[in-house]
Amino acid sequence: MLDIAAAVLVLTALLAWANQRWLKLPTTIGVMATSLVLSLALVALDAAGVAVGLHSREQALVGAIDFSQLLMQGMLSLLLFAGALHVDVQALRDYRWQVGVLAFVGTAASTVLIGVALWGALALLGLAVPPIACLLFGALISPTDPIAVIGMLKSGGAPRNLEVVIAGESLFNDGVGVVLFTLLLEMALEGGAPTASHAALLLAREAGGGLLYGWGLGYATCRLLRGVGAPSVAALVTLAAVVGGYTLANHLHVSGPLAMVVVGLMVGNDRRAIADDAGGHLGVFWELVDDILNAVLFVLVGMEVVTLRFPLGPAAALVASAAAIVIALAARWLTVGLPVALARRASRLPAGARERRADLGRPARRHLDRARAGPAGRALARDAGRADLRRRRVRDPGAGADVRPPGAGHGAQRRLSATCGAAAWRHGHAVRLSRARAWDNRSLDNDTRPSRGPEGTDHDFR
Repeated sequence: MLDIAAAVLVLTALLAWANQRWLKLPTTIGVMATSLVLSLALVALDAAGVAVGLHSREQALVGAIDFSQLLMQGMLSLLLFAGALHVDVQALRDYRWQVGVLAFVGTAASTVLIGVALWGALALLGLAVPPIACLLFGALISPTDPIAVIGMLKSGGAPRNLEVVIAGESLFNDGVGVVLFTLLLEMALEGGAPTASHAALLLAREAGGGLLYGWGLGYATCRLLRGVGAPSVAALVTLAAVVGGYTLANHLHVSGPLAMVVVGLMVGNDRRAIADDAGGHLGVFWELVDDILNAVLFVLVGMEVVTLRFPLGPAAALVASAAAIVIALAARWLTVGLPVALARRASRLPAGARERRADLGRPARRHLDRARAGPAGRALARDAGRADLRRRRVRDPGAGADVRPPGAGHGAQRRLSATCGAAAWRHGHAVRLSRARAWDNRSLDNDTRPSRGPEGTDHDFR
């Protein structure tokens, strides 16, 4: 087992480095693409009679890993908790009904559409697949990956409230997808469809029990974290809550994924529990766990191609794969994209970045363009994002105090904050913070540092 873990970690590190060095893709997408290309290259070399031993060794490595057990019992709980830890519940509460409908109804409808369409497409190709197997594939592929989606939204400059809605929907549809998959798998193992009462009872026990259990576990975890000043102890408490709580949820036959989402939301938004974590060590720890596990997971996904055996020829297999991709994307658009587009005003969902930008005047657009230039401004903007955006206050991490910048009460500044949301204003003020900090450092070198107030902030803040 140690040899397998070492080989997977080394391979993941090398592929992540190559992606960061040359491809410049998001880490999860880059490592999966490179591992997939590497696996296909080994298959091609083996077919040509070159490097036969490498292909067999990769098959032995992948075959020794129980992928389902590793994902469902090992990685899933950690990934869901880490993703929910950074979601703003106050902002999510404004869109709770929209997120609930998209996550529960949208995922269930997508599962049915994908299952029915895939069953018909495979039948046209001459492959007789049971309908329950196609529905299982639908439940497996309908949930979205919140990490990849959030990364794309941030790189595209999407508004903060749009990120909150999509992140919340992605996290909850993961849990809903697991519940649907469990229900369908039980149907497949029993060899028949359960009665409506039995299905409703199973759904209520899995989903309702998971939410209630997650609330109790999250409350207990928050109580333990209050007063804990050591970052290592706080990380250990949350790690034990996730691993131990997920294991106990499996024994109680409730939804562990939904429970971990609830625990992550409660811990990440409990101010008294996070107040002692002044340096943000807990968030950094779980970001690292999230990034590493996602990289390892997607490398394994790319390597799994060497273990697949298709009952069709190569051409038919490619056609079936392309049909599955098109069906999954079309089902996602029909169950989420089209209803949101048709009922934009009724659903009161946030507009996209392009629509928000079109509402801005020319000075505001120039301000937003200057704010997005340079990594220093973006880094400071991420730090400033933890502040109270409703009151347009930002937190200066260097000074350690809340600072209300000059001009925040002017009409133009208020219109900019209200029109393009907190993100545009936050980016702009981050640039001003960067300039003020650079000026402050030069003043310190020349022994002309301005007087500082009791909170540690400059009176002469520019």
